[in-house]
Amino acid sequence: MGNGFDSFIMFNVYAQRATNPDDMENEENKFLHEENMKAFKYALSINKSPSVWAAWGTIVEKRGYLKKCLSEMIGIGNECGATWYKAGKVSKVGHPHHPLYLPKDSKIEIFDINEYLKTI
Repeated sequence: MGNGFDSFIMFNVYAQRATNPDDMENEENKFLHEENMKAFKYALSINKSPSVWAAWGTIVEKRGYLKKCLSEMIGIGNECGATWYKAGKVSKVGHPHHPLYLPKDSKIEIFDINEYLKTI
């Protein structure tokens, strides 16, 4: 994907990874989430004009706490003046797709994160 940008910040919405999203914790680990948000804020703070690639896909629907975590992440991004981007089309309900599920020729474009936030 040729995007013309040097780098994007990409973080997991929640600091737990699982090959199968059904294996994720059923309840939010608040400590884990807080540490993830601290790291996200730090990563944004060391960039003059942070660019965040939104790519969580529909997995954000898998656990009730993920939308709350995402909302917090968006708030931090807005505080830090981040510009949000997505690649390709969004899902039927508006979620930006993960890169694994995008065609190779997908274009990177600005993602209106505040409009998206109204839908989740």
